[in-house]
Amino acid sequence: MKRFLLALALLTAGCGSPNGGLTAVLSQPANPPAFELLPAATGNNPFSVITTDLNRDGLDDLVASNRNDNTVAVALGNGDGTFVLPSFAATGVAPADLVTGDFNGDGLRDVAVSDRGANTVTLLRGDGAGLVAPVTAVLVGSKPQGLVSGDYNGDGRDDLVVTSVDDNTVQVLLGNGDETFTALPAVPVGQKPVDLVQADLNGDGFTDLAVANFGSATITVLVGDGLGGFTVATTLLTGNNPFGMVLAQLDSDSNLDLAVANELDNTLSVFPGRGDAQFDTGRVFATGNTPDNLVAADFNADGLSDLAVTLERDNAVGVMVRNGDFSFQAPLTVSTGVGPVGLARGDYDQDGFPDLAASLFFSSGTSVLLNRGF
Repeated sequence: MKRFLLALALLTAGCGSPNGGLTAVLSQPANPPAFELLPAATGNNPFSVITTDLNRDGLDDLVASNRNDNTVAVALGNGDGTFVLPSFAATGVAPADLVTGDFNGDGLRDVAVSDRGANTVTLLRGDGAGLVAPVTAVLVGSKPQGLVSGDYNGDGRDDLVVTSVDDNTVQVLLGNGDETFTALPAVPVGQKPVDLVQADLNGDGFTDLAVANFGSATITVLVGDGLGGFTVATTLLTGNNPFGMVLAQLDSDSNLDLAVANELDNTLSVFPGRGDAQFDTGRVFATGNTPDNLVAADFNADGLSDLAVTLERDNAVGVMVRNGDFSFQAPLTVSTGVGPVGLARGDYDQDGFPDLAASLFFSSGTSVLLNRGF
């Protein structure tokens, strides 16, 4: 298998990698990370990809939602950056975002996926050996997309929250522990909510939410009451068409900060968190073309959280190395293949460095980017 060692941005002519590929080096930042690209088969037009361990072997696996095939693919990791050929499970029409949880109390990891074309969330039961199978479809609002799981009412059972793009709402689905759910009244947010992230943003011990509103250029921050209810705490102004988000510690304090990819503007907005579910005005950083989804990790082992973002029209992932002063280096672009949209992080080769996986929505498969250090 031909491999390409990629280290982002300026191509150094005549410098060959030890794997027979090409090495690219960025001149500006200290300790730029380097990545090796390996393909992973995950099906056609995968919209989203997540990292999990479905067969309990301690190795990172990939799960992808294949929009045009109406399937979820499970590719089990070998622990060396490669993956076995995937198994597939049927979903509803146009599967979008993915989460894992234990939705039947058997101690095994299950998968849930929002079906944007069917107005459902499909629950896929895990067998603990790496296979998942559909067991139920929960009817939700119109064009569900963003999806998170957690215990929002403190009963020890995994619940779901899903965005409805056409309804401009989020809805909590309280898990009954038997693969069924009780839907709570939908909560209004901004226009065309497409993504969700969650954490305890005000220190009260309850999970809170942030919702990216693609159509109104805002983020709605919702505080949880520990009983399954959520109320609006604040609304943040973003760039145009905010899409994927991540919560991470991105400045010098201990509060979680919020970053969002502004698809139309080719920027990121990064909002410093105050620790009380409020955020300071966002700072804007340039990305490449059509940034979609984000993850945070310390890619160059300097003790600071960096950001990575899929750049759909550049056919690349941009890795933005963080400085120590709440700023970021210019994106280091890593080629992926055609149309990356989804993004996950893991340690797919068990070397201790955070790796990336980008789902190729406008082609097929997933590009695994192994972090080879710096």
